[in-house]
Amino acid sequence: MTAWNRIADLSRIGRQRGAALAISLVILLVLTLVAVTASQVSRMQEAMSGNAQQERTIFQTTYSAISWALNKFSDDPSTLASAIDSDGTENVSMDESTEDRLVTDRHLQLSTLEVTHTGQGCPSGFSCKNFEGHYFDVDSEASIAGTGANSSQTQGIMRVTPKD
Repeated sequence: MTAWNRIADLSRIGRQRGAALAISLVILLVLTLVAVTASQVSRMQEAMSGNAQQERTIFQTTYSAISWALNKFSDDPSTLASAIDSDGTENVSMDESTEDRLVTDRHLQLSTLEVTHTGQGCPSGFSCKNFEGHYFDVDSEASIAGTGANSSQTQGIMRVTPKD
């Protein structure tokens, strides 16, 4: 390399105006925006996942309460008889140990478990002369404190009884 070439190289260095710095800053800005957007998306997905989990938990609790009530009615139909006699709604009470098994989250509250007599009629597949069907709705409601999450489930049942 001759002296003139070295002088020409030094003159080119003097003409550069920091283009590499400007390009590096633009690339850094783009990477920062990508990172911030990814963080926001991650937070949103975490919130949606938590809401979905609460929804499943509260649905399962209300459904389990209805299932428990149906088992109770098959063992002891006195609550159904009370609903028929009053022609209305009866609250279904459960002991603390049962409620503790159903309600797994300390913020979850099972607010309603009731049975309502909705009517009677001739059950299909039975003699209308000898049997009558009583129709009931079993309602269960629960909520999770501080979240606004709630669930209300209703199950219809029919109990066939001999006519008096």
